[in-house]
Amino acid sequence: GDGRKQPAKGVPVVALEAPPRSVRLTISEAGRVMARTTVEGSRSLAEHMVPHWVSEALLAHRFYSREKAKVPFYVRQDPARSLSALQDGSSRLEALRILRMRQVVKYVAQQLSTPLPADEVGPDPVWEDHIEILCNGRVLPAEMDLYSARLLAWRNPSDDMELVYRRRLTGHELGSRDM
Repeated sequence: GDGRKQPAKGVPVVALEAPPRSVRLTISEAGRVMARTTVEGSRSLAEHMVPHWVSEALLAHRFYSREKAKVPFYVRQDPARSLSALQDGSSRLEALRILRMRQVVKYVAQQLSTPLPADEVGPDPVWEDHIEILCNGRVLPAEMDLYSARLLAWRNPSDDMELVYRRRLTGHELGSRDM
């Protein structure tokens, strides 16, 4: 080898056949063009204008693999909080890392083998008011995404994350437990 790191498997590689002066780059952020230059000219741009991985790929031929866009995880029942098992029995799922716990709760609500009573949830249920998701014993906020849950609550990069669903206690139930 020539000492260069090879692109990771599955990372697209664009061979630059043209001289570096003729390949044009447009750098934009939030739809606003920050700079227009060539590959060779990108060396002189301010560091904050060119993402590090772009400089590495274009100038040093170093390529980095992206993290997986999907997160594998299990959804398991907490038997102590009286919710039924999921209909299909399959609890291993894989979803985009940006999926929010709110959407996991909705999935669980739709897959319960015994649905929550209609008089308890009402005609337009807000499922997070009735079901909560935990990871390693920690209740996860409805707005947390899978990636954040894996990073902050699961903390085990080698195993699939395990999420536990259970019925959320109501204010009345919480008050009677304190007595």
